[in-house]
Amino acid sequence: MEYFLFFQSLVNGLVIATVIILVALGLNLVFGIMNIVNLAHGELYMLGAYFLWWAGVQHSIPYLPSFIFSVFAIALFGVLLEKMFFKSLRGHLISGLLVAIGLILSLQSGALLFFGEQPRGVPAPIILKGVLRMFGLVISKERLAVILITMSCIILMYIFIHRSRIGKAIQAVAQDPDAAALQGISIDNISSLVMGLSAAMAAIAGCLMGTINPITATVGQQPLLEALVVIVLGGLGSIPGTIVGGLIVGLTKGFMGSYITTTVASITVYLILFILLIIKPSGLFGRD
Repeated sequence: MEYFLFFQSLVNGLVIATVIILVALGLNLVFGIMNIVNLAHGELYMLGAYFLWWAGVQHSIPYLPSFIFSVFAIALFGVLLEKMFFKSLRGHLISGLLVAIGLILSLQSGALLFFGEQPRGVPAPIILKGVLRMFGLVISKERLAVILITMSCIILMYIFIHRSRIGKAIQAVAQDPDAAALQGISIDNISSLVMGLSAAMAAIAGCLMGTINPITATVGQQPLLEALVVIVLGGLGSIPGTIVGGLIVGLTKGFMGSYITTTVASITVYLILFILLIIKPSGLFGRD
């Protein structure tokens, strides 16, 4: 029984960790390129889940096409937000925060009007229903799919940023926008691309969790808060730091939530953050 509880805690922790990492990576990318903390990032997570419900449940479109539609729609919406609201605010942290807060209120109100106040849910496709039994252990196919898909997205994003020409251009803009512009890199195009990628990652996370958790207008707030904690833990602008920070938060909540309570787990996460900020204010992988 103890071994079973440990395994279930590990699985729950990995689900939390991988989803948070995916959300945090998008948030970190936007901050690195545009110097804006997009607090409306959680609403992109929420809209991704709602769009999946709208396409899959309301219009009876199969799960995979609904999933792809939702991700692409939210990615395009993210680019639109960048063009309309954030383009002129690059480098203006306070103005960006105020605009993001306005977007939070507007998008939540719009979601309530369009999708209703009743919590929504997306049934998992047949292939993801049920459980897998291995070595006497049981794991939900849904949760295993969440772990595998989010880990794949994280690995692909890491390869894209560090191996592709566009990824190197993104790194150049993050390090020195003026020097990157002198080399012929379009700051506007890179900003739009990053905002689209960021929105797509939030939508993927929202779609995956939409089959596990109820979908409401405020469902994106908790992932956003946890993603901010992860970014501060790992260090602003650090992809490895985001991954390590996400694992710390996710596994802490997974194990302590199972062995003690979820309240104690949340308190422990913030206590870890508090101690780290005293010891190393820049985060685990941040530059002092």
